Amino acid sequence: MNRISGLLFGFAAVVLGLSLEAQAQRKLTFISKLDKFDLNLSGSRGDVNGQPANLSTLKDLLPLLSKPLGETCPAFKRPPEITVKEGDKARTVYVEEGVISDGKGCTLVAGEGLYYFPVHKDFLIGPKKDSILLRSPVKIFIQGKKVLEMRKVGDSWVSDTPDLLVNWDFISDLEHSLEDFSVRLRVQAGIGKDKPKMIIDNGGQQLEFTKVTNVMWALKKPGQGWLTASDEWSRWGDFELSKLEDRFAEEIRAVLAAKEVEQKKSLLAKFESAWTRNLRDMYIKLAVNENEDESIRFNALKRLKSKPSLEVAGAMVRILEGSTHDDIRNEAGVILKLNFPKGPKFKSGDTPEDRQKALDFWRNWWQQKSKGP
Repeated sequence: MNRISGLLFGFAAVVLGLSLEAQAQRKLTFISKLDKFDLNLSGSRGDVNGQPANLSTLKDLLPLLSKPLGETCPAFKRPPEITVKEGDKARTVYVEEGVISDGKGCTLVAGEGLYYFPVHKDFLIGPKKDSILLRSPVKIFIQGKKVLEMRKVGDSWVSDTPDLLVNWDFISDLEHSLEDFSVRLRVQAGIGKDKPKMIIDNGGQQLEFTKVTNVMWALKKPGQGWLTASDEWSRWGDFELSKLEDRFAEEIRAVLAAKEVEQKKSLLAKFESAWTRNLRDMYIKLAVNENEDESIRFNALKRLKSKPSLEVAGAMVRILEGSTHDDIRNEAGVILKLNFPKGPKFKSGDTPEDRQKALDFWRNWWQQKSKGP
C-alpha cells in the first residue's frame, strides 16, 4: 500500500468511526401522565438533564423501541401509558396489555418487563438513597387486616395489640431498614396488582409496600405514582405474622398460664440461655406477683438481675412499695443498686424510718429516670 492509498484508508476509517459514533447518539423523549423528559443515549451510556442515567432496568427494553414491529395490533380500549418519541417516529407502550406499537404494527411482550419502562425521570436519575422515619402511632396491616398497633413512649415502642407478643428485634430491624436504605430500582405501580401487600400507617401517613418478586418489596410513597424497591427489605421475607411475634410467644403464654409450681419451673428452665423483651416482661410479671410461689419469684429476680435496665428498675421499685416478703424486697434493692450503685441499700431489717428513707430515694430516682432526658 502506497502512502496516498494509506492516507485514504486512514481517512476512510476515521469517517467510518465518526459515522458509527453519530449513529450511536440517540435522543428519546418519554411522555407519560407523570412526567415528560429526554434521555440522551451515547452507546451504552445515557443522561437526563445532564445527569448520568441508570439504565440497568431499561437496557433490555431499548431494543423494543427500534426493532421491526410486524404483528397485528389488538383493539386498544384505552390510551397508552407511555409514548417514546425519537425524531419523527414514536412508539406507544400499552403496559397493561403487554403491547408496543408504532402506529402500524405491534409486538407482544410477555411477562412484567414493560412495568420497568420509566414513567418518570426518577426511574433513571432519582436519588440512590432514601429515608423514612417511623412516627408514632404506627399501625401495620397485612393484606388489609390490622395486625399491630404501637406507639412511642420515650425512646421505646410499646404495643397496643395485647394479643400479640411483639418481636421487638424484628421491629427494630424494620425501623432501621426504613430510616436508611439504598434504592435498587423504581417500577410502575401497576406491577403490584393482586400481589401481597403490607401497609404501614405511619402517624397517619400511608406507606404501601408490595411484594413485587419472591424476594423484593417495593414502596409506594404518598403522592408518588410509582414504586421504589430496596434490597434492604428482602430480610422481611413474606412479612408473615410469625415474623411480628416473639419466637417464644407460645412458651411465655404457657408459663403465665401454668398453675403448678413444678410445671412452671420446668417451662422456665427452657429459657436459661435466652433473652427477649417479652421474656423480660414475663419475669417482671412473675417477680411482682405477690400470689406467685416464692421460688418462682426468686427465679425471675435472678434472671432480671443479670439484665439490669430502667424497666427492671421500675418493677423493683414496685416491689419495695408493695411486697410483704422481706427477702424479695431485699433482692429488689440489690437489683436497684446495679442500676445506680450510689443509691442506698434497702434492708428489711432496718428501722421503719431507714426503710422509708430508702424507699423514698428509689421512688424519686425512678420518677426522674422514667421522664427521660
